[in-house]
Amino acid sequence: MTADPGTDLVAEADAAYSRVVLDPARYTAAAGEIVELARRTGNDEALIAGLRALAWTRHAILDNETAKSLLDQAARLATRNGLHRRLGEVLLTRSVALQELGRYPAATRDLRRAANLVSSHQRPELLMQLAILDHNAGRVLAAARQYRLVLAEPACPPVIWVKAANNLSYAQTQLGRPQAALAYLDRAASLASELGPMLSAVIENSRAWSSFHAGRFTESLRGFEEAGRLYTAAGLPLGEHYLDYTDALAELRLLDEAAAVARLAAADLERHGARLMAAEARLRCARLALALGDTGSARADARSAPCVTSGGSAAPLGRRGPSSPPWRRALSWTVSPPWRYADSVTRRPHCIVSAYGPTRWRLIWLPGGRRWPRTSGGGRGAT
Repeated sequence: MTADPGTDLVAEADAAYSRVVLDPARYTAAAGEIVELARRTGNDEALIAGLRALAWTRHAILDNETAKSLLDQAARLATRNGLHRRLGEVLLTRSVALQELGRYPAATRDLRRAANLVSSHQRPELLMQLAILDHNAGRVLAAARQYRLVLAEPACPPVIWVKAANNLSYAQTQLGRPQAALAYLDRAASLASELGPMLSAVIENSRAWSSFHAGRFTESLRGFEEAGRLYTAAGLPLGEHYLDYTDALAELRLLDEAAAVARLAAADLERHGARLMAAEARLRCARLALALGDTGSARADARSAPCVTSGGSAAPLGRRGPSSPPWRRALSWTVSPPWRYADSVTRRPHCIVSAYGPTRWRLIWLPGGRRWPRTSGGGRGAT
């Protein structure tokens, strides 16, 4: 990128953030160039905005550790320069990365600080992030109320409106109202098509998921296929989409197909360094392999699935105990065949809505009434 001496680099950096939120794959290089230019020229405010944009591109490909590191740099710069509004913006974005890393107390602290710093036009985004905290904590009704407040905000930006509608559709489906969810998604789809490929992919995947729970199985499977195409076109990771697709196929007892898609999910998530979700995918592979009578593959998949703590360290699966956090106990190793699926919400280790919307928790019901909670993204949520 060549910058004219008269170019307002701060405005360019702000524009870069707006672009990467809608189409991260397309604008990643431009965000990196702005960061380098801001460093060379010593423009700290542009550097803060550029780091925020670059961090979002890392978040979009599930590299939230790098995203957090970039945002930590931006927060230090904003604090050092007394740029309070910029600090508020950085904290809003960092809360997304922290939630996806399972660091909910830290995300809550960032949002509380941001509430006193951001401008009024960022209120819808702040309200939505607070709703996501409720959603991730299992307070689905409270989250749904908060999403509706976001949608009712007169000055709600279109991108935030689409993300809030997407997340509200998740909540409605979790509450057993998939038809209501589809109504929100139909309204969001037309608006998403005007905003960029990423949101269109997210909405299509969400529509496939809600269609499945509404009993529209053929429509749902077609939707998952289309969502996969849209995710690929948008340059987004496919792992969470594959996990949702796996669930639908397993529910229909298409176990061979479900196992193949689960392996695609595991490979994609491992390639992008999303260790917690990769562990979930490997456990899904193990369960499906066992259901298909392949005990050797089931054992190998279960053993290869790392357990990732909220601090990012790895520990072997199967280490349980009353002191371990709920999401880690949820991932403790058990291999059982898929039975039927019911929606539920509990604490989960990674967030939904970073660039999209809240990840959904589900309870997998197993023979004998045992339950094993798991997360799945449904094409990713929206932050």
